[in-house]
Amino acid sequence: MDIDAAPDRQKKQTIWFTEALRDEVREWPKAVRVDIGEELNKVEYGGEPTDFKPMRTIGAGVNELRVSDKGDQYRLIYVANLKKQYMCCM
Repeated sequence: MDIDAAPDRQKKQTIWFTEALRDEVREWPKAVRVDIGEELNKVEYGGEPTDFKPMRTIGAGVNELRVSDKGDQYRLIYVANLKKQYMCCM
C-alpha cells in the first residue's frame, strides 16, 4: 500500500467502465502503469493523487489522472464515491 494512502480506511472497489479500457491501460508502458497504479491506489484508500485535474464539466467528483513518459501523455478519468465506497475508471 502506498505511504500516502490513508491506512485506516477501507479500500474502495474499483470498477472499470469497460474491459476494453482496462485492456488498453494494460498496454501502456510499464513505467506509466506503475505510476497510474500508485495514483489509483491512493484514491482507492481515500487519498488524493499527486497529479490530477478536476473535470467539473463532466461532473462533480470526476478527476483526470495525468502521467507523462518519454514525451507522451497518458490520462485516466475516474470518479470516486466515498459514501458508497467505489471508484469507477473511465
